[in-house]
Amino acid sequence: MSDRRARDRVATSFLGTIVHGESVTACLVRDFSLEGARLWIADGLDLPKTFELRIERHGITRQAELRWKSEGEYGVAFRSNEVVRLQAPEGTPTGSDAPGSC
Repeated sequence: MSDRRARDRVATSFLGTIVHGESVTACLVRDFSLEGARLWIADGLDLPKTFELRIERHGITRQAELRWKSEGEYGVAFRSNEVVRLQAPEGTPTGSDAPGSC
């Protein structure tokens, strides 16, 4: 199967939340890009076609559309082209304070 992604995804292990109406489900965001993500859900639930994905620790909220699913993993495409910046959690060293910086 060919990979049709426009951009490479970055491997992550972010805790995420899937929100659809009153339903809220925890997930693990296994990889992430500006266009989409790969999610893992422990219970292997059936997800709705569209939902909101929140990665609160990094201040990310995106409208997502389910593209594929396989054994507890789900591929989603984000529904808008908005630019997202991953924010370091409060208290995390950044820039010259980061480990390994000079």
